[in-house]
Amino acid sequence: MTNNVLTLPQTDNLITLEEKKIERGEVKETGKITANGKPFDARSFSNFAAYVMQEDLIMEIMKVLEALLFTAHLKISGSEQVKQAKVKEVLKIMCLEKCYHTLIGGENIKGITKGEKKFTSITFELVSDPDVIFLDEPTSGLDSFTAYNAVDVLQQYAREQNKTIICTIHQPSSEIFIKFDRLILLVDGKFIYQGPRDKVIKHFGSFGFQCPHLSNPADYFMSIMHAESEENRSNYKTCFEQFDTSLKQKTEQEISLRGSEKITHKESQANFLTQLKILIGRNIKNMKRSPLEL
Repeated sequence: MTNNVLTLPQTDNLITLEEKKIERGEVKETGKITANGKPFDARSFSNFAAYVMQEDLIMEIMKVLEALLFTAHLKISGSEQVKQAKVKEVLKIMCLEKCYHTLIGGENIKGITKGEKKFTSITFELVSDPDVIFLDEPTSGLDSFTAYNAVDVLQQYAREQNKTIICTIHQPSSEIFIKFDRLILLVDGKFIYQGPRDKVIKHFGSFGFQCPHLSNPADYFMSIMHAESEENRSNYKTCFEQFDTSLKQKTEQEISLRGSEKITHKESQANFLTQLKILIGRNIKNMKRSPLEL
């Protein structure tokens, strides 16, 4: 199986991996994760970054605006007016104004569409205004039109708000593929490409892998990367060597030019009593609205 990572417009923030061995029983892990050269852990990660899971885990009995306000009360500081203004701002960015007061819904309750639910999941993370946003297959399960809109909105957000957006994506259409600025291709956990999206075809064409004219580059690269083909597996060595020869040094130079300032993000976490009050209020709404509780 291959791992494909596409990245949207990036700021000067740079997350890198450096070698560091950790032994846990019989399993050995290597790597040190840094942001602008500064190490961080799971606790400090949320201070500047956000992660949107592939599955949309949102309570179906909540209305869209309610769900976002719930997040705002936990994550950002300020008055009720400030929090509502921030929530409505990100809802507008994600084109969700029409479903402010619509239940999110799920298997037992009718609610917003699957595309709107995906947008709502993304909006949850935008409330705290992170500098870096990671998304796990944000177009998974969406129809082609909705998938394109999702990537288009993310591209506009990255450029207008000067954010770094990194995502894995499953078989993007050619229209979605050209929305990305940078591309990373991995085979067996090793790089075979890392760099501008508009130079990837030239790179592979330089050593015999020419993407057919008018075809979807993403489909072509998947066809030469998947491990089910013995011919593909025999070509991996060539791809690794070409990366080391043509791209590795450029990539390392880019990393060396990274910013050295610490990526910080002012985040307010509600105290224990406030969290307890908010959670109790949400559970009361859940019991009142859930048909399984009646």
